[in-house]
Amino acid sequence: MSVIPKEIEDRYYNIIDLIKSFCDSYLNDEYKKLCINLCEEVCRKNPKGISRGKIDVWAPSIIHVVGKVNFLFDPSEAIHIKAKDLYSYFKVSGSSVSSKSNNISDLLDITPLDLKWTIPSNLSKNPLTWLVNLDGFITDIRYVPKEIQEKALKDGIISHIPEEKDINNDDITIDIDDDEIDIENLSSEDIEEFLELNSLIEMLDNNNLDNIINKCHLSKINNLRDMEEMLDTLEAEDDEYVPMPKCKIIPFPSKKN
Repeated sequence: MSVIPKEIEDRYYNIIDLIKSFCDSYLNDEYKKLCINLCEEVCRKNPKGISRGKIDVWAPSIIHVVGKVNFLFDPSEAIHIKAKDLYSYFKVSGSSVSSKSNNISDLLDITPLDLKWTIPSNLSKNPLTWLVNLDGFITDIRYVPKEIQEKALKDGIISHIPEEKDINNDDITIDIDDDEIDIENLSSEDIEEFLELNSLIEMLDNNNLDNIINKCHLSKINNLRDMEEMLDTLEAEDDEYVPMPKCKIIPFPSKKN
């Protein structure tokens, strides 16, 4: 366990007891562990803040933060609850929980799909699990040559080489020389982000792959703010940047809580 400031130890354990009770009744050990970890980080980051306010608000707010990252309030998820049931369990208002939940997210820079706060069973279907910065390109590593995947694995950027089960059957491809989408029944709600990969593909086609692997810069994209900062940097460095035609679409969860 992380070191908790002495002056708030009792308060910390009281909040943890409430979290454990709720998770044991309605969620699972994965949620419970992440919620406890989040409570620890809040205590260390803002001990004065957590020493104020009702613990009956702090506990559901912490659960709410982890829940939002993992789409806990989406009924299509295997484990899900209604937000109002969370508020009702702790006998607090939704506005109080939402406000404190937002404060926690701002304090710890937590964004939707944040890998650090994704439960293990959701990691493989979280699109950020597979997104990396490959020499300035935001790239889904499931679609790059295996040699680059192996380098990412060696560098600890991914936990394993992507397998067939890791590739969402709903992923949609567009032929580079043809604007027609090769999948039926495309819904606008299925798409959140377009990845511009034409330049990357051209780079891979026109260069020796071994040379690219030896010199390429690979880094992990852990949350949406990483991606935003990277895109802002690229735009600032290249005033004459012209977007390339899109050639791959990666579906992102688009349902809002």
